Amino acid sequence: MPLGKTEQPSKQSRPEPAESRNSVWHRLHAGGEKVGYAISQGAELFYSPDGQTWSEEAIDADDYVPQIPLSLPSGRFFHGDHVEMPIHAGAQVWTEKVFLLGEDREAYLYDVSTEEVHPLLELWPPPAQPQIRQILGMFQQEPLRLEKAQSRVGTVVRMKAPRLSQVAGLAAFIALGLLFAAGLQLLQNGHLGPLKTSLGGLLGSLVYWWALRRADWHALRRFPMLRLSVHAGWVLASASVGLMFFADPTPFLEQTAAVKTLKLVAYGGLGFAAGFISSVIGAELVAWRSGGYAGEPVGIKGFRGLG
Repeated sequence: MPLGKTEQPSKQSRPEPAESRNSVWHRLHAGGEKVGYAISQGAELFYSPDGQTWSEEAIDADDYVPQIPLSLPSGRFFHGDHVEMPIHAGAQVWTEKVFLLGEDREAYLYDVSTEEVHPLLELWPPPAQPQIRQILGMFQQEPLRLEKAQSRVGTVVRMKAPRLSQVAGLAAFIALGLLFAAGLQLLQNGHLGPLKTSLGGLLGSLVYWWALRRADWHALRRFPMLRLSVHAGWVLASASVGLMFFADPTPFLEQTAAVKTLKLVAYGGLGFAAGFISSVIGAELVAWRSGGYAGEPVGIKGFRGLG
């Protein structure tokens, strides 16, 4: 978001404001070109064309690019900076990456060649410090590439903490699959089989993860998938407990405590297992058939390769 401007700017230049090294900077752009910097000191706002001499005289700019909130020995880096650096801490292979700031205000690295996105601290865990060989430019000068990179980061951020819509979507697909399989069995055989019904839940999970991967290949990541599967399992556990009150005509309140507990555990456990297991197996199958989980080396082939 653009920073505000002082109402009565002073044209008197001054050295770098006190404590500015600990302040969050913004790099100012006009037409995609760098025109200066801005920092805030309490209620005051200072501008500089070169990051050395500061004043309260505003600089005309159409884009305020935030600084990556990390103290790096290589200098200051901003959202969209295109650099050459090792692929991760300790690596001898160099690649092109872009510094990006996510909606969660965390720093991310976008690999230009693979289009992979990783949290910066995941590739460079402390005390390791990112090593920069050279700065290649700014993605602000390439709007389409910047938009694509930001979209990748947005996907990673959303998958880090499952949103209600994602949980509801996955749970709904699994539930619809279960209902479809159950209805088909009732029409054909007049009774339900647990195995065939479970296959319906797996089918719903496959459709969800396949659609997600088609929308964005990088969205299917192992640990976010597991978190989302757990959430979906709890949703289906709650739905299963609710179904118990309709499936069992015996008044629940009139039953003994032991029977109540047994029914709650049984219905809730089955619901959770149906959701969690269907989701994990579905995601594994989709990842297996479409190149693996995003953000993992090619050699890792999912849970089948852990043994």
